[in-house]
Amino acid sequence: MKTFITSLLLLFTAITALCARHLDFNGIAIDGTIGSFTRKLERQGHRLNPQSKTMPAGKRWFDSNDRNLGPCTIVACYNPKNKMMHSVSVIFEYTDYQTALQLFETFKQALGNKYGEASFMESLPGDPPYYGVGVDNADGTPLGTVSVRVEQDNVTGTGLTFLFLDFEDNENCRRYRD
Repeated sequence: MKTFITSLLLLFTAITALCARHLDFNGIAIDGTIGSFTRKLERQGHRLNPQSKTMPAGKRWFDSNDRNLGPCTIVACYNPKNKMMHSVSVIFEYTDYQTALQLFETFKQALGNKYGEASFMESLPGDPPYYGVGVDNADGTPLGTVSVRVEQDNVTGTGLTFLFLDFEDNENCRRYRD
């Protein structure tokens, strides 16, 4: 009987591990506190931007030159009251709009290949480029969305173009986003 109960417990643990509950970014679940998430990002080699403390509450900025991502800024978004994570954005900066559009198409293709196109959203003609996919776990439970979008800086006059890769965890956005 003891062996049967132990076997059931192990089976339940294995099934639970297979059925993820949170979306992940770069292998890190978008869950838990910002402090824990920061330590995990730093272990991967991303550096906390010294200016991060002067940024708006609920956002922590990291400088990255990751071999997979290239030079970019990672923004970890959390609830400032309880410090719980809910989403991550990766920001790439370009001086050339066409380069950003080419990378947008590359990310769009990669998202479609990785997550399928069963549940996707796309911008309408004339709107800024946007493409997003719903991400489910192994049992079909929605985990969140991953999207890519392009925006031009029309405010400061720098002529820069930004490509955003956004990861939003469904459960934590619902529970912790302001």
